[in-house]
Amino acid sequence: METPSEIWDTVERIIASGAKLSIAVTGGGSVAISWLVNHPGASKAFIEAHVPYQVEALEDFLQLSQSLPANAETARLMAHQSYRRLTKFCSNSDSDSEDRKSNLVGVGCTAALTTTRKRRGEDRAFISLRKNDAYEIVSLSFSKGASDRIEQEEVLSRELIALLRRNCDLPMVETLKKAHLYKDVEFTCLPAIVELEALFRGESEVVAWNPPGLATGIEPVNATQLDRHMLLPGSFNPQHEGHLGLARAAGELSGRQTSFELSVANVDKGTLTYSDVVARLEALSLPIYVTNAPTFLEKAKKFPGCYFAIGIDTAVRLLDPRYYGENQEALMAAMAEFDTYSCRFYVAGRLDDSAFATIRDLNVPQQFEHLFVEIPEELFRLDVSSTSIRANKL
Repeated sequence: METPSEIWDTVERIIASGAKLSIAVTGGGSVAISWLVNHPGASKAFIEAHVPYQVEALEDFLQLSQSLPANAETARLMAHQSYRRLTKFCSNSDSDSEDRKSNLVGVGCTAALTTTRKRRGEDRAFISLRKNDAYEIVSLSFSKGASDRIEQEEVLSRELIALLRRNCDLPMVETLKKAHLYKDVEFTCLPAIVELEALFRGESEVVAWNPPGLATGIEPVNATQLDRHMLLPGSFNPQHEGHLGLARAAGELSGRQTSFELSVANVDKGTLTYSDVVARLEALSLPIYVTNAPTFLEKAKKFPGCYFAIGIDTAVRLLDPRYYGENQEALMAAMAEFDTYSCRFYVAGRLDDSAFATIRDLNVPQQFEHLFVEIPEELFRLDVSSTSIRANKL
């Protein structure tokens, strides 16, 4: 494929900008690699390229043992890994300086372009750039029948080059893309939070976040830190007055400081993406611990001595044998383990159909009644939920 003159000029400018590039693509976007290396002096900017085309190759590149679809999160993970490799290859005596870090650009691109096999969903592509403090992600969906594979590849590669040009603070003298091929284009910017990235990679277990600032770092949470804490676990999609009211009531009743807790994995709701978590953190007004603990027993192990503020519906599930493999003995063993960790559950009531359900409606084994503390209706009652708020916005 012949390199158009505006792309040649753009690549020359990117090389001269001082940027250091590491790029990974899963096939789509590979023409951009050819454009970038086909220049005298390209080695000043272009550090490496990876094309993990098969599923196993992508898993190996990302060092993750899970099948990954062509979506924005996969592109972000690829850009993150490219950036990590840059920090290794470009390290020297002044590699930690902010100026040098600002020149590092990790790129990830994953796509599902026109193919000979039948595929569910539309033709689509995702490009992510990882810089020192942020991600920029472009999501493209191609109009059906508007282009063949070769044209889609050129358009995607042009978009990748255009994104690099913008992020090298170079002026766009003319557009590099063919917008008529797109059904939709979405641009997203996310902060690059090192601590949160480590949590998603399984390299840490807890991230502490104090709004409206940035993550305070990964902390080895133990009883000496949290044995005077009250945690309110939730998905916070979105945060609402019910969360804040429950936090205040539980804190007042227990005499403990209350923080939120958000697990990236949830037994009933699946796994959150990095962008999901960032969006929720930025909307919160209380300190929060982000974890990878989907069950209360896992939370109790991470936060021994900690109390939990929960609603009656959560308490019902906590005491439901179905969540213990329909095994009553397993349920009783879990209750005993909560007791061992000195955990307690402060339970708020909720309107259930026409009646207000409280802790007295729970089927709590007698020997474990001390684990559950009622939050009186007069201290807290607010019949609202995140689900109803989302429904009302539709």
